Amino acid sequence: MQCSPSFAQIGGRLGLQSDDVVRGLSVTQNRPVASLDLSYDSPAGVYLNGSSFGALPQSGRQGRVGLVGDVGYARRLSAQLSVDGGVTHTEYMDVGNRSFSTGYTEIYAGLASRRLSARLYYSPDYYSPGSRMLYGEIGGNIGVMAGIRLNAHVGSLQYLTRPPGVPPAPTRYDLLVGASRQFGPVDVRLAVSGGTPNQPPDYRLPRFRTQVVVGAGYTF
Repeated sequence: MQCSPSFAQIGGRLGLQSDDVVRGLSVTQNRPVASLDLSYDSPAGVYLNGSSFGALPQSGRQGRVGLVGDVGYARRLSAQLSVDGGVTHTEYMDVGNRSFSTGYTEIYAGLASRRLSARLYYSPDYYSPGSRMLYGEIGGNIGVMAGIRLNAHVGSLQYLTRPPGVPPAPTRYDLLVGASRQFGPVDVRLAVSGGTPNQPPDYRLPRFRTQVVVGAGYTF
């Protein structure tokens, strides 16, 4: 019996949504964004992901650009379970008369099954040098009816150290519940996210608030 060869997979998605919310925080200051996601998966298990978004200037706020790069390795442990790990870097930049940039690097490891996944992240420089943190998340998804899928996510962020002069921060929690529907290469999405406040205030972090996000995308 001859085995079928494995091939690398390359994909992408163009999207438009009402906001970009990461771990319960709006990173675009509640503005609509256009996004581009690219991915590469090799037969050996190595994968590369790249994402970008752009938000236009609004109400005196400068335009904002986000870039995320991710390299990792995934391996199937059984027919139902896989493990992965990697390194990711996120960068946000304000574009205009008062240019500004901030970001962070993370290493991560996780487990995933058909409907559930869990990951643990560690960052040595979360939005500022000297700010080390751990973030854990659990997510799930299930198909319900008429092609609609429901998904949920819960996460917890704990600072290990803070920069000199910055007060300690309590453990933060975030929650997301969403639904999506695929129409061929086009998808539509709805998500509601929220969680505990980000206190004490820290100018290095985006504002925390409950968000409703709607969006659509085209996969190619």
